Amino acid sequence: MALQINSGNPVITGRSDYAAGQNIECPVIKYNQCDGTTTLDIIQNQFGANFELGYDIAIDNSNNIFIAGDTYIGALSYYFNIFYSKYNNNLTQQYIDDYGNLENQNSRKIKLDPSGNFYIGGTNQTSAGYFTYLLIKFNSNGVFQWATSYNNGIANDDHFLDDMVIDPNGYIYVSGRSAGSLTGFDIATLKYDFNGNLLWTNRYNGNGNGYDQS
Repeated sequence: MALQINSGNPVITGRSDYAAGQNIECPVIKYNQCDGTTTLDIIQNQFGANFELGYDIAIDNSNNIFIAGDTYIGALSYYFNIFYSKYNNNLTQQYIDDYGNLENQNSRKIKLDPSGNFYIGGTNQTSAGYFTYLLIKFNSNGVFQWATSYNNGIANDDHFLDDMVIDPNGYIYVSGRSAGSLTGFDIATLKYDFNGNLLWTNRYNGNGNGYDQS
């Protein structure tokens, strides 16, 4: 589901079925750019549920590889947590951990700031069953720093973060689909500073008051 370049060598992640039923593992594959030979790591059954799904990759200036994805928590669980993992340039895993609670948290993007911190953007399900934007910051060692969410003040509808980017000054921009008041889904773009403070919000509603998506 994601492809990045690491010192000229492609790195991918995604999903792979390895047994019948809900048994899904997350492959992390690095290809040699010259001959296509591979180095492989498999993220499998790390959190007790035989389900890890890779969504995105980020690579820092030292060619460390960061993976974000989703996992079930516990063998009888019906909710997702976000998992994240760091590898060195040789595809040796440095750590793996998860983030979430008793509702669904889903990752979509992982990005690095100029200081080496990483951010995961995705969605968070509330106890009422609706989804909000979710933005989480970790330091380079995978230690949680903060998390923030956005729902346009409309708690009884859905808001899905689809993409994010970080500029050279460390400001974070996120965008996605967000329910409006009598406007269907609007494109909602937000800017945050590195402390998680919301600096501005801009919403675009198309002429049809229907489904708008970035």
